[in-house]
Amino acid sequence: MTLPIRAVKREIRVLGLDTCKSEEAIGAVVRGGYFLDGVIRFRFSYDHIDRELAKGILATKYYPELRAIMLHDPGRRLKPRVLEKVAQLPVMAVSRARRPGSGYTAFHSGLGTLFHQSRLPKSAVDKILSLTWTFGGLPEPARIAHILSKSTLNVQHGRRFGPKS
Repeated sequence: MTLPIRAVKREIRVLGLDTCKSEEAIGAVVRGGYFLDGVIRFRFSYDHIDRELAKGILATKYYPELRAIMLHDPGRRLKPRVLEKVAQLPVMAVSRARRPGSGYTAFHSGLGTLFHQSRLPKSAVDKILSLTWTFGGLPEPARIAHILSKSTLNVQHGRRFGPKS
């Protein structure tokens, strides 16, 4: 059972996930659209990516404060419904593509048009997107995760979640 979002506050904590790299996902925990609370690196194999990622999210110290997951998955390797079911957090898949696929809804703001897919009510999604989209082409959680995923950083130290490689 996914926990419902009853009220969307100004400093809602959202985990932005980006899966642009092949065997890892980068997560950025953002409070509202202004504060970066943490960065998480998830490693996974190609079997049951969704479940491994969700279990990694459950193991983080940020999980009790998280209210939603914002997923930027251009390759569509993850199944948002499985991720939502295991992590018990609502998942919003976001895309800047002109033709993102079926089931996506357009969100218009002063910063441009963004397509999203979620099982949350439209009013809650619109409020979350308007609070977290402050700059650039994607809302802050997904934008920061995407920038870190595309960077060439090689993290040697720190906590890792998911299976050891």
